Amino acid sequence: MIRRNRLGFRITSAGGNVSASTDSLGSLFSTINGGMPAYVHPSTAYVTAAQGTLTSSSGWAKQSEGGGITFNTAAGVIEFAASATQQIARLTLGATIPNGTTVHVQVGSAGSGAFVVRLGPTNQNVGTGSIHGWKTGTITANSNKTYLEIVQNGGSGNAMNFTGICVEPWSIASQPLDIYILAGQSNMAGASSGSIPDRAIEIPHPDVFARWGSTQSAHWVTDGGISRARESFIMKANNLAVSPGLHIGRYLAANYLTSGRKILLIGSAQGGTSLLQNGGGWNPTGTNPVLVDDMIADALAAKALNAGNTIAGMFWCQGESDRGASGGANYITKFPGFVSYVRSGLSEASLPICIMGLNPWRSTGLAADTNTTEMIAAQATLAEGAANGITGVCYAGYSTSWPNGTKPIPDDEADQVHFGTEANRLRGVHAAQTFVNFVS
Repeated sequence: MIRRNRLGFRITSAGGNVSASTDSLGSLFSTINGGMPAYVHPSTAYVTAAQGTLTSSSGWAKQSEGGGITFNTAAGVIEFAASATQQIARLTLGATIPNGTTVHVQVGSAGSGAFVVRLGPTNQNVGTGSIHGWKTGTITANSNKTYLEIVQNGGSGNAMNFTGICVEPWSIASQPLDIYILAGQSNMAGASSGSIPDRAIEIPHPDVFARWGSTQSAHWVTDGGISRARESFIMKANNLAVSPGLHIGRYLAANYLTSGRKILLIGSAQGGTSLLQNGGGWNPTGTNPVLVDDMIADALAAKALNAGNTIAGMFWCQGESDRGASGGANYITKFPGFVSYVRSGLSEASLPICIMGLNPWRSTGLAADTNTTEMIAAQATLAEGAANGITGVCYAGYSTSWPNGTKPIPDDEADQVHFGTEANRLRGVHAAQTFVNFVS
């Protein structure tokens, strides 16, 4: 089944630049900064959209307040003032959640305090947090639940506000999924992007989900469950900043998803790992191919959740650890075997793969580095139709000609390898855009 891009973009697979379109990457990035797509309330099964986005305070009540709680319907947030004592706001659910029912809960937070989201009675924590962004979680009720509470822990400097609160029935096994693998090293994980997620930009999409858990060294099926994707994104080594992952998923959901299906992102990236080194984790013929084997196992386990699930594609961002003398030439030799190994392991002979290019500013904007230049050039030649092209592979490079507001100059200029936060957002959209045009 071919699903066409509806936006009219066309991108070259080898060069990664816009060749002709109704938009530019610069203006697309500006659209993202304004919140693309806009927040959509996923479900009103237990919480109405008005209650969840605080455009109505109906059903909300203060259980205890120290510094003060305000239901700010004009701004669409519930505000907790700084307080030395615990504060609790309670929302009476529109229907009782029966004992044994699995539900998904999400909430968007902003501020510097620590908080807990829980369902009651017999309070059951769904998630905790202390930073800006979105929290998501899935639990099975241990009793009949009639209310949700946001609990702000007491302490200094902990003013916070919340919105986007949703409680919905949950059964991921009943959802036919398009599964996408996000693999590579730190520039996929986003571990060095320099900024925490922004609630107004890193907006969860109702149809995009991800593995969730607490131990990155285990498979997601044994380590945790699946919930709506958000940043920071769970990879093999957890990142605390902004990766390209959520933005890849949001673009795919908006432009390449059949009605009635959902997207599941499998985060398999880990910083400092190698394809070329014997024990680098990604080398299928090496002594310790744990990363590539774990990635395959996770994707197959996700596919097995539903007979309608498909493994739809892979986004690959790796190569920083493999720069060096002849690194580019060796990558050209090694990568085809890696692709064959992955496709064989997944039983997906034509799995489409998008290579996301390295940071070009290491060589052109911050410090001359011919090893990086050579690796960037080598990876570009692996795209279908290029000099060393592999069928079903496209390339999404990052262009230094893009507007200044999107330059990936690292937040710490001593770091000459990693993309910054704004660049990770943009290149996530760009990679998904490149992928959609390529497979369409």
